[in-house]
Amino acid sequence: MDVIKTLKFTVLLLVVFAVGFSLVPLNKIPKVYAAPFQMQTGYYGGDGVSGKQITNLGFTPDVVFLKDDSAVGDDGFLWKSSAMTGGITAKLAEAEGDVAVERILSLDTTGFTIGNNDDVNTANEGYFWFAFGGSDCTVTGSLCVGLYTGDGGAQNISTGFDPDLVIVKASTNRLGVWKTSEMPANQTNFFSATTGNTAGQMLQSLGSGGFGVGNDLNVNGNGINYWFVAFRQLPGVLTVGSYTGNNTDNRNIDSSINANLNYRPDLVFLKNSDRSSVSYFRTNQHYGDRALRANDATSLNNSIQAFLDTGGFQIGTRNEVNANNQTIVYVSFGGAPPPSSSGTYTMANGTYVGNGATNSITGVGFQPDLVIIRSLTTDQQVVFKTRMMGTFTAYMGTSTTHFANGITSLANDGFNLGNSAVVNANGVTYSWQAFGNAWNPETNSGASDFMVGQYLGTGEDDHNINRLPFQSDLVVIKRRGNTNPAWRASNMPSDTTQFFTNAAQVANHIQEINSDGFQLGTGLNIVNNYYDYFAFKVGPNFRIGSYTGTGADQDITSGGITPDFVFTKKASGGAGRIAIYRSSVQSGNAGQRFTDSAAVANSFTDLIPGGFSIGDSVDTNENGFLYYFASWRLPPTGPLEVTIVDDTGNPVASPTLDFNTIETGFTCQTVNATLGTTTQKIRVTNNSANPNWVLNLAALLGNTAVWESLLLHKYDYNDPAGSPAGCSDGGDTDNLAGQMSINLANVVISPSPTPGCTTNGVNIGSSSSFNENVVDSISLVNASAAADVLCYWDITGIEVTQIIPAEQKAGSYTLQMDLNAVSI
Repeated sequence: MDVIKTLKFTVLLLVVFAVGFSLVPLNKIPKVYAAPFQMQTGYYGGDGVSGKQITNLGFTPDVVFLKDDSAVGDDGFLWKSSAMTGGITAKLAEAEGDVAVERILSLDTTGFTIGNNDDVNTANEGYFWFAFGGSDCTVTGSLCVGLYTGDGGAQNISTGFDPDLVIVKASTNRLGVWKTSEMPANQTNFFSATTGNTAGQMLQSLGSGGFGVGNDLNVNGNGINYWFVAFRQLPGVLTVGSYTGNNTDNRNIDSSINANLNYRPDLVFLKNSDRSSVSYFRTNQHYGDRALRANDATSLNNSIQAFLDTGGFQIGTRNEVNANNQTIVYVSFGGAPPPSSSGTYTMANGTYVGNGATNSITGVGFQPDLVIIRSLTTDQQVVFKTRMMGTFTAYMGTSTTHFANGITSLANDGFNLGNSAVVNANGVTYSWQAFGNAWNPETNSGASDFMVGQYLGTGEDDHNINRLPFQSDLVVIKRRGNTNPAWRASNMPSDTTQFFTNAAQVANHIQEINSDGFQLGTGLNIVNNYYDYFAFKVGPNFRIGSYTGTGADQDITSGGITPDFVFTKKASGGAGRIAIYRSSVQSGNAGQRFTDSAAVANSFTDLIPGGFSIGDSVDTNENGFLYYFASWRLPPTGPLEVTIVDDTGNPVASPTLDFNTIETGFTCQTVNATLGTTTQKIRVTNNSANPNWVLNLAALLGNTAVWESLLLHKYDYNDPAGSPAGCSDGGDTDNLAGQMSINLANVVISPSPTPGCTTNGVNIGSSSSFNENVVDSISLVNASAAADVLCYWDITGIEVTQIIPAEQKAGSYTLQMDLNAVSI
């Protein structure tokens, strides 16, 4: 008798997530503590606006430390703990009492909020911070944040565990003090330029579940409240120690001095206990030879010079860190998670007419992190502003320093303008490009293909800006001073930097693009100067490339995307060396220079599918000369979907998969079919901004579904029992035999013919068989971040095999299956 089987598909779009865990071998389980305290470091740029939030630390902070890198305001080393009520923020290196001003306003669920006081938020200044969370004042804890009241005598303060580092600050006009378990029993250090106290009247001892305090007013005045934070020493997380100075430069304090210094630190602070010198700090956000001082002063070189990949840190010859025969006490923290990013940038463009006063451009659809503006009707410079630039706007086509009253702020749905004629002359039409969802140090989150930031110059060569969330393909940098804005793309030769002006390419500027940042030469690293930058990574919406000019009209499609914004610059030599750009809001056959000069006819003649067209202008197409370009498109916002289409590309109304017909038999048998044929192709279309997706196959009704005939006879699709597999009933939830297998060895993936659509990053899955509660879904095809968007892929040649049990009743059997494309 015949057994006819029909496999029906229902197309759904589902969202899934995955949960993972790991196991530690029994012989490597560490000593049992509560979860170690959590730590993160960062920096931000001041804007002078109260309510600025630093978010996404990865935990709720119990204590935040903060210091700027200038002498603006009365800005010593600040801290706020969860034991401080209201807006109280304390100064550790100054004798200041209990005040609540616009400093660190609050500790929040994922970060902290700052006010507009000069100490924490002077416009256009940079600030460094480090934060800790997970306070647990029990015997298994490693961080304890608290408050105690002095009794004027001597008392023990409980932390629950034996601390190795304690910091204490009075709520009155007293100096902050600290002590480690490596220091002599009665010694206490100050954060200020005060010699360590050895009289035994301050922090007397650490241990026995807390710390002892004497009768000194700095730690135990009668009726005075004191804030404290205590830490336990943990491998790779916190190390305390000391060394004797020898006045040797580039000296490594590493595992040869302390075996526990076998990790790269994220924070180090130290103090010369034998002299009246201030404490020094360095975090992983300090690039090059720089370290902060706890008092009202800028950072300095030749102190804590570097963190070592091999473990420990390097010091210079300053007396505060390495005076000959003097004792320096240090604390080293590790374990701050590296930055992470996800998703892609957002983008919008448009035009507006200036009014000569103040102006707000709205309707962008997101809060920009970068805005680029140029006049379309007058000869003005291209300018830009990033989230990190405070009140400044920067030029892209001249060495002139940043200016005010340009792009004054970046708002929730657009940006605000001042009265500068560069961006807002009355009656003048301007074009703008806005980019959002950047990874940035204030939100500690954002796209995996766009970031903004700033750094402070150190004057060093081979200076690495690191700890960034991805490897860029384009970096643009502008100094807050009279220096040309510079850029480098990853397809340019090593140690080569270009400018948007007519200046020739140079070395010793942006030397390399590294896996987690970029390397600078001295040309973009003037000591104590701020630099602003933004960077993009090649992906489905951003491309870089190069071409050779011909002097005749030509189409450049090597970028593979239809751009909404593109610029090009001649590598060297020839005429017309100013960078030229074209936006999709422009018309005609001209491109705009980045400098304050007229538009260039026959430069960019059009933006076309897959690229752009150029005319005979020497600015974009001089015969025999090499040009570099970068192009962006507006990220798509459509759906990810899967359909079954016929040979003309039209959807199939009721797709089925018909197996071959067989007669019933006394032994189990095999039937075969091909999923994805010329007349029933699986088409995955991705019009979303996310290139990552997976195509899965599973039973529509779940893993307890079965093949069923009109007479209600049944057999299984996911039982591997028997020999061959599927021939017997196993230990699943039914008493049926049968198993379906998927062979992906001969799958063919064909991309849509649209320019720029390829199979890059689109991968065939692994052949597998359904097995109840083990393999309930089979991934047929998956796409990585390298895959294109605004494309479709036709998938054919999936071989499907079904085992039919022995003596199966005759009939036409149906099993509904679900093909679903899922964004990941």
